[in-house]
Amino acid sequence: MSRLMRSLIPAALIALPLLHASAGAAEGEVVDIARYLCKDVMRMGDDDRAITLGVLHGYMLGKKNATSFVADDLSRVSNKFIEYCLDNPNEKAMASFEKLAK
Repeated sequence: MSRLMRSLIPAALIALPLLHASAGAAEGEVVDIARYLCKDVMRMGDDDRAITLGVLHGYMLGKKNATSFVADDLSRVSNKFIEYCLDNPNEKAMASFEKLAK
């Protein structure tokens, strides 16, 4: 396992409960990030939105079977996503992110 993956796994484990809390989920409720609309993500506080973006980036990296990334590229995708969501609040957040992150 790469050093990056060893460092991301603990971060993801820490982020998941925070993502759960940011979604307003009740204890024990399953959160499905694919059901979030853009407006749900945009209404989150800064920290919760950053965690959600991190989870989305991690999802896309995993989908691409990638273990390396360029931070500037991820930042550009995050900025595009935020702008897109502000203009399209009723779009599905994950599907929108996937289109922009290709």
